[in-house]
Amino acid sequence: MTKFVAINFFDPKRQAIAAGVVAIFFMLVGRFVFAAPIFPWLASSAFLLLFTVFNNGVSIFAGSYAAYARQSLWSFIALLLGLGGFAYLLSGQSIYEVPTFKIIYTVMVVAHFTLMALCLTIRRAVAFFISRDRK
Repeated sequence: MTKFVAINFFDPKRQAIAAGVVAIFFMLVGRFVFAAPIFPWLASSAFLLLFTVFNNGVSIFAGSYAAYARQSLWSFIALLLGLGGFAYLLSGQSIYEVPTFKIIYTVMVVAHFTLMALCLTIRRAVAFFISRDRK
């Protein structure tokens, strides 16, 4: 009988680790295959966006939203700093030297908070409508 590894993707830390590992793989492959110094920054911002969308989508179904949001925020900050630092090491350029990526990273932070607020609003609206249906 074959056993499968079950990964709980409702944990924001595991989501961040998975996104970070895949992002680092793409950053390494892209940097040494395409030899473009901007590619690590591009891959890091793409996987930050992927983490943001997936993480906030899963947050709608979390049991305790406050605990999930706290872990999500710390995971996002760690992923942001980790991928940014790794992109800096691979490219040899800081975020201030690479054109437009300072703005892209700012947009990622704003998008994360905006999606968090949107998901909280959706959760509260669904809870309100469920309570109205029960009455």
